[in-house]
Amino acid sequence: MMASLYAAAFAAYDEGMAQVTMLYSSAAYCWPPKVRAWAQGGLTDTCQPIFNFELNETFSVHSKWFDWILEGFAYTGVDHERQWVVAAFKGTNDTLDWVADIWGLEFDFEPCKLPSNMTAGRVHTGFCDYYAALANLGVARAYLELLALHPTYSAVVTGHSLGGAAASLFAYDVFEASAGALRPRLQTFGMPRVGDYDFSSALSSRVLTSDRVVHRADVVPHLPLCVGMGNCSDAPGDPYHYGTEVWYTGDVSAGTNYTVCDGSGEDPRCSNSKFPSYSASDHCKYFGQICGACCKLL
Repeated sequence: MMASLYAAAFAAYDEGMAQVTMLYSSAAYCWPPKVRAWAQGGLTDTCQPIFNFELNETFSVHSKWFDWILEGFAYTGVDHERQWVVAAFKGTNDTLDWVADIWGLEFDFEPCKLPSNMTAGRVHTGFCDYYAALANLGVARAYLELLALHPTYSAVVTGHSLGGAAASLFAYDVFEASAGALRPRLQTFGMPRVGDYDFSSALSSRVLTSDRVVHRADVVPHLPLCVGMGNCSDAPGDPYHYGTEVWYTGDVSAGTNYTVCDGSGEDPRCSNSKFPSYSASDHCKYFGQICGACCKLL
């Protein structure tokens, strides 16, 4: 049943693109005013600037108990140098607590209802809820409007950790919202399993490219735990990755060794081969960006 996951015409992995998109993902951990300052060329002491980036809009979901706590965040903008329209999604600042929570919710997968009426497969309910709160703020609509202003630019979507899960649902959402006219380039880092095989297959056919970068024994890409011995189950409701894994066996930095896996979503020769020797410390180290260290939010 692997055939449909190979259906998308994935381009070769572009490490230069990954370095830039990881910086966008890292900046998504920042408080919104800091994102604006960074987009204007500020924060150069803590966050490498991207020149010719024009911030368009930010989307914040605040805690109902404490307004200063962000429970969800994303931003959109235009990278004029690379001719990208970018959407980036925040991960979680409480990585270890989040890992402990998700470990106990392996099979909490249900149909995910989004504004675009996504129905394919089942998605982890926590990830669905996280993205749905941002979707209700109109992030997909704003992104499509921005793309309409730059019709020759590429649609690039990115996120680290939980932000990668949200980016994945967003990529599906904008494809549906555009009636199939938009297939974005999706690049994620240290992302968990978002949905089951049916969802993964459907998403893979709705994006132009899809690379999941994994650092060595990073534990998060192996959560929720897959079902099966040797190969992950493709039964409805069982966690299953999508896209092409790019596995760095050492540090994730330019010029180090990496393996471009088979595109099935669950190549047993790549990071799945590390089971059960997984690491939480590998989760925050991608191209020098350390879970929001860009804005000193460790």
